[in-house]
Amino acid sequence: MHQLILVLIILAAVLFVIAALTRVFKFQIMGHEPTIWWRGSVGLLAFSIALILWQILQHL
Repeated sequence: MHQLILVLIILAAVLFVIAALTRVFKFQIMGHEPTIWWRGSVGLLAFSIALILWQILQHL
């Protein structure tokens, strides 16, 4: 589970960098605007936070 959380956080960071680059240089990747990449990044971070909280609650 810990590895899954790390993979999700790393993937969110990569999506965040892609969104920043597409916004700064004003281009699209795979036909998507930067907003799509931002939303994906935030969604993955929210999911990884939920998994971390779930692990903490299981140990109580």
